[in-house]
Amino acid sequence: MIRDPYSQTGGSFIHTFDKPGVYHYYDSSNPSARGTINVGSAVEEGKNMNMLIGGNAVPFNSSIPERIVLSFVPKTVTFPPDIALTYNVSLLNASTGRVLFNDKYDDSDGILDLELVPSHAGENASHFVTWGPDFIGQKAINNDGTFHIKGPILIENVPYAIDVQITAKDNNEILPPVRDQFVLPNS
Repeated sequence: MIRDPYSQTGGSFIHTFDKPGVYHYYDSSNPSARGTINVGSAVEEGKNMNMLIGGNAVPFNSSIPERIVLSFVPKTVTFPPDIALTYNVSLLNASTGRVLFNDKYDDSDGILDLELVPSHAGENASHFVTWGPDFIGQKAINNDGTFHIKGPILIENVPYAIDVQITAKDNNEILPPVRDQFVLPNS
């Protein structure tokens, strides 16, 4: 447990966690005010790109489906592009290798931001829908927002994988594509 040593004076403090784990906390002056902090590795290193994981989303819990935000940062392709980097994204059942979803995304700032949104029963849970980006703007360089993929993902107690390929830069095909695959482990 982490206790706020300054709660009697109305102050606050900052704590940096050094090790991954689950940390429970509460307010000693109001014990009903409590919470949990899940600390994990925020970056999964790949050969050609890194996957940044938003929040405490991995490992995921299929009994409580939650959205996961992932950002893919190229290491072997220079960015930002003049026009866009074209990504091909496949979601797979990591146990069977079966492709569940595949689509292409043109990303103007070069860093692909994806939100995986699990479908719940009664929400067209048998198919995938994709949309985005949320924001397109111009401020010194092109930037964009998050693309979204909603469908039957992260709802079964199996590991999922995401295969990400950079297939083009500024509409020029990259051969062979720059590729990495990351596993989204279940808890």
